[in-house]
Amino acid sequence: MKKPVALLALLLAVLFTLSGCRLVGTDTELDNKQVVLDVNGQTVTKGEFVKTWNDNVNYLAQMYQMFGQAMDPNDAALRADTMNETRDIYVRKFVIEQKAKELGLDQFNEADEKALNDEAQTSFDSTLQQYVDTYLTHTHEEGESEEVHEADTMTPEQKTETAKTEMAAEGFTFDSVLTGLREQKLEQRVREHAVADVAVSEEDITTDYNTKLQAAKDAYTANLAQYASDVSSGNDIYYVPAGYRYVKHVLISISDEDKTRMTDLQATLDSSNTTRSSLTESIAETTVPENATEEQKADIEQSKADLQAQLTEVEAIITSAQQELDALKVSAFAAVQPQADEALAKAQAGEDFDALITQYGKDPGMTAEPAKTQGYPVCAGMNTYETAFQDAAMALPSVGSLSGLVQTAYGYHILKYVGDSVEATTPVETLHDKIQQELLTAKQDTTFTTALQEWTAATKVTFRENLLK
Repeated sequence: MKKPVALLALLLAVLFTLSGCRLVGTDTELDNKQVVLDVNGQTVTKGEFVKTWNDNVNYLAQMYQMFGQAMDPNDAALRADTMNETRDIYVRKFVIEQKAKELGLDQFNEADEKALNDEAQTSFDSTLQQYVDTYLTHTHEEGESEEVHEADTMTPEQKTETAKTEMAAEGFTFDSVLTGLREQKLEQRVREHAVADVAVSEEDITTDYNTKLQAAKDAYTANLAQYASDVSSGNDIYYVPAGYRYVKHVLISISDEDKTRMTDLQATLDSSNTTRSSLTESIAETTVPENATEEQKADIEQSKADLQAQLTEVEAIITSAQQELDALKVSAFAAVQPQADEALAKAQAGEDFDALITQYGKDPGMTAEPAKTQGYPVCAGMNTYETAFQDAAMALPSVGSLSGLVQTAYGYHILKYVGDSVEATTPVETLHDKIQQELLTAKQDTTFTTALQEWTAATKVTFRENLLK
């Protein structure tokens, strides 16, 4: 199984891995011993810097690749930017270490060391197991050939030792984890010292509350649907506007297997329809110029024929996927129809709706506050919910009304109109502690950033960029 070059998912915890290669006196090795960065006497050699610089470039390239974007790791501007970022990271690290020493915060007692070692061991073991599971474990899929994979022949002990060796080659060891945790602890201590006197006043809290309250009123006035979006996102609610109805629902869900297959088929249809449109456009644009030679005409006609053949294939895929999707919808909903009919009959008979949600419902949102108590907020013009759900919710004539069975991609829904929103302001007391903590964190962040900038400005930093040319 192919392994990522820098083990992206496994090595995020390690910023720096300092080279331990023995120097034997060659020109290259002597060159790599030259100091390129000096921060108040703490130095980084060219070899160390270049390795970290290249690791950062490779990490960035893999991040681009993860999101389907291309990036040239040899691009001059990119390398210049990452060189400066690498320098800044080193400088920041050294400045914090030196400040910790100056303040007497760099000592770790026996209990501290034990806690660090325990945490490092837990982190290292977890990453080691992830590596074994990801790269050294082979799962035979249904229909796969019985070919023996290397992973099948290894004992658990061999897998562990192989993982340790391969991870170490990328700079990930227990010692590197321990070093990283120690650096984090130093920064935490220095930060705590820098922000020790930071506080938030009641006036600060009141001002922030009033600002956010007015912002909420303005936002909901401009777009009433924003309130439902904020509720759905779990944002703090400072103001409840009028104009909403609250709706609860019982979701009788189709099977997860059917939902997954429907999603896959719909994705195939969406992709294929896009391809069909593109091919159709290309065919229409493929014309033979009047002055074309016979050879050119033949080439163009062949290209057009090739495009038409591709279009025929895509249309066949679309037809097949649509037929399968239509049939799957029929069978999937038929499977849950008896349960849906039973739940609807109980709702229409006046049984407790919350009890029916507990008995039949499969929407986890209906079991979490505030929806568990008040229902989902719905108003005209929203696009938060599926169209069928939205339309059914807005069609309910009055509080207490029930819908019939409403079909969406999730299954059958039975909706109940449970109430209307009443314009209200959330009291400052309700949000006080959260506002206080948010303001305190922001103030501490600013204070520490400012202090770090001041310490850095007072630090003698020598960067010999010319050695990296």
